Amino acid sequence: MLKIGFMGTHCCGKTTMLDIVSKQYPNMPTITGMASIISRDNRNTPLAQWWILVTQIRAERGHHGFISDRTVFDCLAYYRMTCEKQGYIDFDLEASYHAAFARHMQSNPYDIIFHVDEFFPICDNGTRNISDDDQRWVHHFLERQAKIIEGTYGIRVVPVKGSREERIATIETVLQAYADAGLMQ
Repeated sequence: MLKIGFMGTHCCGKTTMLDIVSKQYPNMPTITGMASIISRDNRNTPLAQWWILVTQIRAERGHHGFISDRTVFDCLAYYRMTCEKQGYIDFDLEASYHAAFARHMQSNPYDIIFHVDEFFPICDNGTRNISDDDQRWVHHFLERQAKIIEGTYGIRVVPVKGSREERIATIETVLQAYADAGLMQ
């Protein structure tokens, strides 16, 4: 079974794409809403972002295969942005964060990441960050990460862009190749 992650800034359609894919592969466990374990008002600290990373890792490690609406790269983007906005670095927390991230990456946590490489005007659902500046910051950070993930970690990254139908077609084409190879349930 595959480990599939959707990566992208907030309000780019990751959860929508996950919902569509999960209907086609109902036996694949889904991981959603890990950032919402901490209220929006309380997640703007590096410690809160560390906790979201740890929660994401625990959820992923609980399955041999899954579809997740975020990756640890998303977690890293929000952690980095939060640290930058705070204007300081807690070096003990920084060491702990990167150790957890590195240990998780050694476990080959993803077979494929769909990088939802565009975003839409933010709609407030009570959970997501509603800053346009933060949305752009995370988007550009993840654009840079997408370029190095394959080479550094050996994880296939597939850009997903365009209309909803174009995005779905890209995802379905890629996943069908895995299904034809017997790698999907």
